[in-house]
Amino acid sequence: AYNGHHQALEVLLQSLVDLDIRDEKGRTALDLAAFKGHTECVEALINQGASIFVKDNVTKRTPLHASGNENCIEVLLEQKCFRTFIGNPFTPLHCAIINDHENCASLLLGAIDSSIVNCRDDKGR
Repeated sequence: AYNGHHQALEVLLQSLVDLDIRDEKGRTALDLAAFKGHTECVEALINQGASIFVKDNVTKRTPLHASGNENCIEVLLEQKCFRTFIGNPFTPLHCAIINDHENCASLLLGAIDSSIVNCRDDKGR
């Protein structure tokens, strides 16, 4: 998933029981695929039942937080995957803006309740 080999991933998905296996930082294949912008891998993992709400152990981010790719964000938003989590100081919108992903921020603003604009991070910003 990290390298974007969606065809190899699809073969592996047929034999994997736990799609939410984590690496040493608590990242899942879906998190890594979203982070790297591999839309076909994101779709394949979601279609096989990977959790869209799992958060990593380090930053407490979800795949939606991790992605800076418009296509991946669209796929994730189709799953109604926006939630805030205790422990993550930022919303996905914060992450998009901090990382200068203007188009991603626009997608998030268009798809999520407008109250997200007033969400504050752990420091009240």
